[in-house]
Amino acid sequence: MSMKKTPWRHHPGLRLLLVMCLSFILIKLGLWQWSRGNLRSHIKHQWEHRQQLSPVPLKAALNSQKDPQYVPITTRGTFLNHQTFLIDNQTYRHQPGYAVITPFKTQQTSKIILINRGWVSKNHQAIQPTHQTSIQGLIYQPYQKTFILNASRFLDNRSLPVVQNGNLDAIEKALNLKTEPYYIWLTTQPNPYHRIWDIKFPNPGINYGYALQYFIFALLILGAYIRYLFKHPLFSLKAEPKN
Repeated sequence: MSMKKTPWRHHPGLRLLLVMCLSFILIKLGLWQWSRGNLRSHIKHQWEHRQQLSPVPLKAALNSQKDPQYVPITTRGTFLNHQTFLIDNQTYRHQPGYAVITPFKTQQTSKIILINRGWVSKNHQAIQPTHQTSIQGLIYQPYQKTFILNASRFLDNRSLPVVQNGNLDAIEKALNLKTEPYYIWLTTQPNPYHRIWDIKFPNPGINYGYALQYFIFALLILGAYIRYLFKHPLFSLKAEPKN
């Protein structure tokens, strides 16, 4: 007499594997959301704290800070006006426009620094050259690598080259220049362009809330499985019949 096989979907080992996989995925998602919340809290604190600092020489800021993000600095050098370009997809008061970027050569660093001079509208007139030799600004290092566009995006039939985003690697290749891994947000006055040096902070509480939801879902799955095991134990101990 052949024994009836247990359907694979009812196999205890597969059920346990499914529960463990789901719990692991939910916990990983929760940890990821928690780390996102921590990053946003760090950015907010860093921005607010460093707005209170006085400008320091660029070299001193780079040498004294492991993370010089948003540190106010001063430096001297020469603007390379002939290599000015625009970054597209920038808005100011709900109006589309560009960020005006002019490379800057200084003796304090061996590479070119990209200076963000401010915002202009889509229907701007010719970009004015700048001959300032002493500038102040904020160090800005992009937190994430944006999509790298082909260098041919700079070959535009406009008065100035336009790039779709501020990816530093793509810009360095397009300009054929060695650039520092950060921008300087210019604060020197006078300036003909709008300055939008303000950071919009997404609420980190949203990420912490999502993280708690994922953790709770994982606990519910584990709790439901443990309850199931109490009702349907994997191994039942039966008394052996006496001879």
